[in-house]
Amino acid sequence: MTVPVILRAAPVATDAELMEPEDVQHHEMYSRFSLEPLPNREFTDVPIRVDHSKDEPPIGHVTALRVDESAYGGTWIYVHAKLDYPPQWLRKFTPVSVSRASVSSRTPWGAEWLLVQRAILTEVSLLRPGVKPAHPGARVEWIGKPEPTRSPAAGRGSSDRAPAVGGAEEGEVIYGGGRIRREFPALVTVRSARGEVIRHEPDGSQTIWASEADYRADSLAGIR
Repeated sequence: MTVPVILRAAPVATDAELMEPEDVQHHEMYSRFSLEPLPNREFTDVPIRVDHSKDEPPIGHVTALRVDESAYGGTWIYVHAKLDYPPQWLRKFTPVSVSRASVSSRTPWGAEWLLVQRAILTEVSLLRPGVKPAHPGARVEWIGKPEPTRSPAAGRGSSDRAPAVGGAEEGEVIYGGGRIRREFPALVTVRSARGEVIRHEPDGSQTIWASEADYRADSLAGIR
């Protein structure tokens, strides 16, 4: 069974935080569309691991990224993923951590934190109970119902993994503006190779903008 999850992964620096950098509590923050896959690869090639361990095979993979406000505060990069081997200890609010290779970053004027402007997302990890994330608040936001998939490869197995979530609660995701949904609206991600902004619709279709500027213009005009 494959389990879909949504992870609140990395804090995004808004204009307000850049104007008043001394109020930021994180040691680093990200520009809205800073994370990219490796060149000539897709976000679906980014693995999900446990505790950033490369000694064990990945437990899943990323399916999409989006940026959204959190009802608990701040703007975050959310990682949508599917877990082929979810740990038995997986729960809503399980801590999360990202691994990235920075391409461009700077320290805002008057700040004591780093702004990541562009970086390669190399993997995302679920952290075992008791392990703290680098970014306070980075955690599992939603756990979906198990979906049928192919049988696990022979010989793969671990005492802390199971083919389904088991007793993990499904939970709800609370979006900015007070909306509470169990089914998710359109998701926005970026195909970095061409700089397009892509909106994935619930019916499986896509709306594509040639650039982030075009997307923002439509957003301000109320088109999207």
